[in-house]
Amino acid sequence: MLKSTRIGTGKINYVGETLEVSATLSALNRLGLEKGCDGIEAADQLQAKKHPGIAELLYYMQVNSDHSADEIYDWLFGDLTAFMENDEGVKDQVAKALVTMFGLRIAEQLPQSGDAQKKDGV
Repeated sequence: MLKSTRIGTGKINYVGETLEVSATLSALNRLGLEKGCDGIEAADQLQAKKHPGIAELLYYMQVNSDHSADEIYDWLFGDLTAFMENDEGVKDQVAKALVTMFGLRIAEQLPQSGDAQKKDGV
């Protein structure tokens, strides 16, 4: 089986439940067909819509589960006050899951040294 080095599975742990998401080709194709455009373009549009869009994006990208978009929205944002008052952990998990599932390179996220002679990360 081929293994990807770019796309990962993001995990969000919240209120005793876990949601796994990954931007697989089949998920992106399904999203694109549903929205009538390229899958990546549709994902960008959904992320711009904030809470409702992110819940819908997570719905299309979920792995090993079959939750509805409404269930995901209610799970994350049903009690928006509790979500906003929660420590940054959940918001960070959502952000990290989005980054992970779209395969953004880890090297780009590491601090870079200012010295051209030094190896980065050392």
